Amino acid sequence: MKDRLSKVNYLAYTGKFEDGSIFERKGSTEEPFEYVALEEQVNEGLDRAILSMKKGEQALVTMRTNSVGLDDSVVSTNSVLSYEVELIDFTKDKPFWKMNACEKLEACESTKNDGNSLFKTGRFWCASKKYEKAEKYVQFDHCFTDEEKSSVNALRLSCYLNNAACKLRLGDYSGATKFCTKALDLDPCNIKALYRRSQAYLKSCDFDEAESDINKALILQPENRDVKLVYKELKDKQKEYKVYQAEISRTMLSRMA
Repeated sequence: MKDRLSKVNYLAYTGKFEDGSIFERKGSTEEPFEYVALEEQVNEGLDRAILSMKKGEQALVTMRTNSVGLDDSVVSTNSVLSYEVELIDFTKDKPFWKMNACEKLEACESTKNDGNSLFKTGRFWCASKKYEKAEKYVQFDHCFTDEEKSSVNALRLSCYLNNAACKLRLGDYSGATKFCTKALDLDPCNIKALYRRSQAYLKSCDFDEAESDINKALILQPENRDVKLVYKELKDKQKEYKVYQAEISRTMLSRMA
């Protein structure tokens, strides 16, 4: 899947409702539909399925209409859809290890911007994949000059922070924590990384770690409104947890009496 994010795929597919009637048809064996993954050319559910397919493979993909990117004017809410898909061929991108430093920087910036566009339209899973792809172009810095390394670190930091935001929206709190930690490895005082990681810890009910991050963020920017709101949410959650613990203790004592 990782190598298929930006190559051109040639496919044919037919979309059907549960009763077998066709609502969409694109491409054929003779004239395939040219498709690039994560470019909003098809709905997100179909995007994911195609990424897992091999050349020449045929597949039946079934989904409900809560998938992002479906046309509401054609498909009604909560319908069951099926796609008959054939991945006819694909063309490979130039591998990042064959690129020079300038090409890597340009590819990283361009792919990151693609992710930003996807994020703005609410396609957080697709955006996350774009940020992962972008970071891979600059993950090894041995080919960059000292001046270029500054740009590389800025791009990495941006990709990590943006990916953490995606993971939070997707409810993947361990993923959000991972990317915030990567960002903090580059910039230990980064407010966005501390803020987003504290959110991830809070959602995972890891109150001690959330408090550690949010306190660091408050020291750095005591008047930051978003940071203060997370701090308040943390304190409210801690109070609720103490009440819950007290109720459990009372229940256990009453049963022992």
